[in-house]
Amino acid sequence: MEKHGTKTRRSWRKLHIGMDANTGQIVAMALTTKDVDDGSQVGPLLIQVATSVASLTADGIYGKEGVAATFAERHPEALIIVPPRSTAVSSETALNAPTQRNCHLQ
Repeated sequence: MEKHGTKTRRSWRKLHIGMDANTGQIVAMALTTKDVDDGSQVGPLLIQVATSVASLTADGIYGKEGVAATFAERHPEALIIVPPRSTAVSSETALNAPTQRNCHLQ
């Protein structure tokens, strides 16, 4: 406090990255505050990717229906590899038009 003259607490930042699995290069990134929902960053990350995407591999926080829909809009042929949360439920269209997410839940 003496050196920097502040009493405010530090806050966390989250770095969301999109990486090419073959080369290991980072192709997209977004820096957010701790209050931003992780799933909301899929769209901004996909905008930065200039090439086609073969798959989305992510942890369970990205297992929401909105994330899958956003990804499927831009890359309908790509695989979504996200483990479903323990509290996940199928969408309303699971019987008529199942998505990849609904298939993973079954």
